[in-house]
Amino acid sequence: MPFVRTFAPFVAGVAEMTRRRFTVFDVTGAVLWVGSVTLCGYFFGNLEWVRDHLSQIIWSMILIPGC
Repeated sequence: MPFVRTFAPFVAGVAEMTRRRFTVFDVTGAVLWVGSVTLCGYFFGNLEWVRDHLSQIIWSMILIPGC
């Protein structure tokens, strides 16, 4: 996601998107992203298997490229 968010303003500028429209899309995307990550963390964090293996999950995300 950071890659997409880096180039979004430039693409919006080339497409001559108005500032107001870009801001609406930007804020909507941010709210959806934060909300979905928070809800996933809440629901998956309550699973016993995830709680028991959290350190392995974190190390896997660090060591496997592309995660």
